[in-house]
Amino acid sequence: MKLGDYLKCPNCNAEVFEGDKFCGNCGTPLTEDEKIQSDQHKKADINLSPYLKALFKTPSRVIEKPNQFNTYTILTTLAVILLILGGLSFIYYEGFYLNFGQGLSIFLRAIFIYLGILIGYGLAMIGTSYISSSVEIRWKTILKSYMSLSVYALLFYVLSMLVSIIGISYLPNTFNIIALITLSLGTYYIYKQYVQTNEKFDSFFVLLIHIVLTGLVSHIIYQYWIIQIWNNAFNF
Repeated sequence: MKLGDYLKCPNCNAEVFEGDKFCGNCGTPLTEDEKIQSDQHKKADINLSPYLKALFKTPSRVIEKPNQFNTYTILTTLAVILLILGGLSFIYYEGFYLNFGQGLSIFLRAIFIYLGILIGYGLAMIGTSYISSSVEIRWKTILKSYMSLSVYALLFYVLSMLVSIIGISYLPNTFNIIALITLSLGTYYIYKQYVQTNEKFDSFFVLLIHIVLTGLVSHIIYQYWIIQIWNNAFNF
């Protein structure tokens, strides 16, 4: 089934020609057969290279049009970075000198803590969307965008752990704050991409709602998650 007289890509509105099988701009399949093959290909393959290239070259494209990328590819990227953070935490807390159970505990607790931070800000974004949007939210798509945003936040946490291991005292907290700001502002950016002006309240009030929700999450993360859990998690 071709596009017929429209001659525009249904995904990015770039000009296409009748008979084209794919959009030359974004790669969207333009015939039914190619769509089926593309869907099967996306479900079957995990290809990190094009995703990571797009993530660092055109991040707005990755976040605003997440369905161009395989969900499993995004999840794999997140899982790899979480494992790296677990490994760096293991090194920082000198897990080499502990028994197997204590070393594994450091590794797993670090992953659990960072994953909890991502879940907290994800819930804040969902809360803003649920309270403020006057249109139906495409939850699967918006969460997929959030997963790509989370990659950036986790990379700042990786930098924080690396400088902690090196022993630079003032930089780890800076990178931690940047990671939290990335999640706070990035979730609002994602919300606005999908809701735009279709809101129940004045846009300034919506911003305040988001600030309150992300502020609560930040407080919980700092006061309870980081101070009570992180600082005490590795005392054996």
